[in-house]
Amino acid sequence: MADMANVVVRDDATTPVDHVLIPISNADKNLVWRGDVDGVPNEGQIRLTAQWERQKDGTHRLSTKLEVPSLEVASGSQNGYVAAPKVAYVTVGIFTLFAPARSTNADRANVVRMLCHALAGATSTAGMGTSPSTSSGDVWKTMTAPLPFGYAHLAMPN
Repeated sequence: MADMANVVVRDDATTPVDHVLIPISNADKNLVWRGDVDGVPNEGQIRLTAQWERQKDGTHRLSTKLEVPSLEVASGSQNGYVAAPKVAYVTVGIFTLFAPARSTNADRANVVRMLCHALAGATSTAGMGTSPSTSSGDVWKTMTAPLPFGYAHLAMPN
C-alpha cells in the first residue's frame, strides 16, 4: 500500500470535522479507503472506493463512491451492558466519468474541474462556489445554488 495515501474529507457539520480515510486495498484496479475511528465498527466507518474499468467499446469508466453510514444511538443498558451501535442507513454519493479512448488528460481534467465547480455551487463566476476545504459549517445545507440545493434537499430550488 505504499502507493496509496490517506484521504481527508470534511463534513458539513455545524463545526466541520475532517475525516481521515486510511488505505485498505488497491487490488485489481479497485481502490478502497475507510475511516478508522476508535469505538466505531467497520460497517459504521466512512468508505471511499474508486474503480477503473475498460468497457468493450474502448471507453474507460472511472467511478468513485463515498458511503457515509449513520449509526443508531443506543439507549439504555441491560445489566450495565450497552449494545454496540448499528448502522441505521447509509448515504451514498457516486461520481462516474466515461472517457473515450481518444480523450486526453486535458479533456478529462477539464470535465472533472467543471463538474466540481457545478457541484460546489458556482453561479455567475466559476470561483464563486463554495469550497469544501474552507467553508464554514452548515453552508452546504443552506446553499441555494441549484446542484448543492438539489442534492441536500432532494429538490430543485424555485
